Amino acid sequence: MISDAKFNSAIALLQEHFNRTLPEKTIAIWREYFNENLTDEQLTRGIKLAIVENKFMPTAKEVVDLSKQDGEMLRAYEVRNALPSAEMRMSEEERLENIRKLKAMWSSRKVPGNPEQKVQERQEYKEVAQKLIQQWKEQGLID
Repeated sequence: MISDAKFNSAIALLQEHFNRTLPEKTIAIWREYFNENLTDEQLTRGIKLAIVENKFMPTAKEVVDLSKQDGEMLRAYEVRNALPSAEMRMSEEERLENIRKLKAMWSSRKVPGNPEQKVQERQEYKEVAQKLIQQWKEQGLID
């Protein structure tokens, strides 16, 4: 069962991020659906991934589906936004593993939509990964 505080926070975050207000009846349905399908931790993960991956407000089912993904995209996003400081440098193996994961995401990411949209989405992910790699190089974390 989802806690009231976690649910209310999640709904508020979605509404704010996607600039859309959900009707009270819709919120009640989402609450019931989330309670049947998620824990607090899964809800947090699903909301984070929806914000990271979606251009438009997700459905309740999309949040549930996202919450059950392996989290590779979320981890890549968190790595990109929280690069280690000089005191907390990653080992060479960790850096290489992160780069391998990013490369794998470029080639295996399943993007819905028409072929032009898929190419554009993959290019956007590639650009994010290239920026991450460039930042690591500038900080001396990789060669």
